[in-house]
Amino acid sequence: MAAVQSGGNAQPSKTWELSLYELHRTPQEAITDDTEIAVSPRSLHSELMCPICLDMLKMTYTTKECLHRFCQECIITALRSGNKECPTCRKKLVSKRSLRPDPNFDALISKIYPSRDEYEAHQERVLEKLAKHHSTQALANSIEEGMKQQALSRQQRVRKHHPVMSDPTEETAEAMDEQPPTPLLAPPVPEIPTGPSEVGPSRTEVKRPPEISPVKQAVQRLDPTWGSHQNPRRPWKYRV
Repeated sequence: MAAVQSGGNAQPSKTWELSLYELHRTPQEAITDDTEIAVSPRSLHSELMCPICLDMLKMTYTTKECLHRFCQECIITALRSGNKECPTCRKKLVSKRSLRPDPNFDALISKIYPSRDEYEAHQERVLEKLAKHHSTQALANSIEEGMKQQALSRQQRVRKHHPVMSDPTEETAEAMDEQPPTPLLAPPVPEIPTGPSEVGPSRTEVKRPPEISPVKQAVQRLDPTWGSHQNPRRPWKYRV
């Protein structure tokens, strides 16, 4: 317990308590020779990064209670929003009076990154590229372009499987105009075999109707019905 006194016999005006870590920690000795310490880029980036904006520290402010570093704009905005605690360890921060500037750390960052403006310009280009390909507007544009491509491929498939048919009447008329006129031929007269066939095992025989004598022919001219009940005319018969 420590106290600050304003006079010889006056009561202490301010008191504060030290944590166990602060009571038992050992101070680090300053490096005065040419000793070099190798630090990995990942650990260096984590030390130089603001926990709120996840960017490199700018105008560094350090908390008096827990010694965590933040950008001035980030930590002041967090305190004004009503979050009265450290964003890293959740230790209580009353107001801006719990912070102090850290120009030494800003000088260290300037020593490590002398061309910080170029680095920030590169970061802006990377963010713009990511926003172009991953923003909501880019997603909407990609969906619209994909729908157009699907409609175009669907039309091509329909044309491939179902080609456009022309008028059949016009095609028939054009075909008839192109073809030469066909000559008209009389139908062939079938030949009736009169004897046994010489080719093949089967034979065809044709029976002719019996010949009628001239007397019967004269009587039939006078009376057509005569002889129809006695010797009716038989049709031709074929046997294969």
